[in-house]
Amino acid sequence: MPQKVSEIPVDRVKPSSFAPRDLDEAAAEELARSIRASGLLQPIMVKPTGDGYELIFGLHRLEACKRLGWKKSKPWLSISQARRPS
Repeated sequence: MPQKVSEIPVDRVKPSSFAPRDLDEAAAEELARSIRASGLLQPIMVKPTGDGYELIFGLHRLEACKRLGWKKSKPWLSISQARRPS
């Protein structure tokens, strides 16, 4: 079960090598405008790695936060390695 994490440094989240989508620049820019106006309404899901976090979903949201110059962001959902199904 995912656990809520209050804040995670944006620069410690790395995209997954298994990402199903490529980054759409126009979509990321539009989302950045929306987040600036309304805030981050949907979570970004990550899982802890040895030196940071791996992105599970929310590629465009993560990129939008970076474009907005955010150093930390919330809401995040984190999957614990110990609880991850095999």
